[in-house]
Amino acid sequence: MKEHGSSDTFIFLDPPYDIKDFLYGKNREMHKKFDHERFAEDCDRYTAHQLISYNSSQLIKDRFKEWDASEFDLTYTMRSVGEYMRDQQDRKELLLMNYNPRIKLTFGSCYNHSRLKKEGLVDG
Repeated sequence: MKEHGSSDTFIFLDPPYDIKDFLYGKNREMHKKFDHERFAEDCDRYTAHQLISYNSSQLIKDRFKEWDASEFDLTYTMRSVGEYMRDQQDRKELLLMNYNPRIKLTFGSCYNHSRLKKEGLVDG
């Protein structure tokens, strides 16, 4: 059963990445305890507009299959140079929306996009 949210409510959610590494909290306990399945179920229950920033994986896309999605290249760390940066070129960030965005999301003007393009790490 869907729970109603206010039509003028917008919620931005940034859950821990659903990855094998544990990154968050003291001794990483926040990441270990986060239930990604329940999070998806809880988000799906509400009708208020929600935007979720997540790591991109097929599992997450399957959990949110009824949502609009946009994917873009992302560096997961502040250490974004040299070999480490090249190792990350397959990593993507996923924006999930339970509403129809009125704009097309593009990321060509993002910070450092021209540098990444010059190094051959992103297309376009």
